[in-house]
Amino acid sequence: MFTNFSEITGATEQDEAPEVGDFVKAVFLNENGQGEGMWIRVTKVLPGLKYQGTLDNDPVTTDLEHGAEVEFDWSHVREVMGGA
Repeated sequence: MFTNFSEITGATEQDEAPEVGDFVKAVFLNENGQGEGMWIRVTKVLPGLKYQGTLDNDPVTTDLEHGAEVEFDWSHVREVMGGA
């Protein structure tokens, strides 16, 4: 499971914590430290402001593929968008 993210959060305390079905934007870092912002659909809320989800983008700078499972926490979240 991929867990290498930028920890500079753009989300604020006013943003609601994501729920299952929501989309969050996080910056993924490749082995060279190059970042790529991508959307993740939240599939599970874990204790301690941690989450699991599936990648909803086609990455350019990482080996990940659309639908890859990832685990992240609140500090990785740049933006939250409610699910449809």
